[in-house]
Amino acid sequence: MARGISAAAKLAAREKVVFPAAFVEVDFDSGPWRTWTGNGPITVAGQLYTGTGSLLSLDLPAETADMTANPLRASITAVPSELVSLALSEPYQGRVVTIRQGFFTLAGQLVAEPDVWTRARLDVMEIEEGADSASLQLTAETKLRDLRRTIGLLYTPEDQETLFPGDKFFEFVPTIPDAQTYWGTLDVAD
Repeated sequence: MARGISAAAKLAAREKVVFPAAFVEVDFDSGPWRTWTGNGPITVAGQLYTGTGSLLSLDLPAETADMTANPLRASITAVPSELVSLALSEPYQGRVVTIRQGFFTLAGQLVAEPDVWTRARLDVMEIEEGADSASLQLTAETKLRDLRRTIGLLYTPEDQETLFPGDKFFEFVPTIPDAQTYWGTLDVAD
């Protein structure tokens, strides 16, 4: 999770009455799709976010002591038709999902530019179609998941040659256990 938070956001979070908002951006091939947890459109940092109000719910990954890679989940009800067509037509796995957190004043003004709360990569998009509307569930993996993913390379001469052509380092590794090393003495004769 991102730890940086602006001074203005820290002050806003300490107020007696706080109006937090989440701003979600999913980066598709055809262009980013942006929504936020408030009502109506809003421009943030020159980007237009469509308000979904209570139709958008976020389940952010919980931090655990054992470093478990919990997924980020978002659910959107009454999904716009353009998002349904994106989910059906575009490859979405691996797309970047950015969630920003911002605060509003009592007058409804954004306190400061929203801070990045977390970034993840889209994994699954499930569509549930009803008679007159659809809902969408997004599941995204955080970077913590990469720590548990195997790389697929071994410490062999063949893999080293693939990465660095001409590098002969691993050809000599099998001789290391039998090598005699003299340390701290000038007399190397047996």
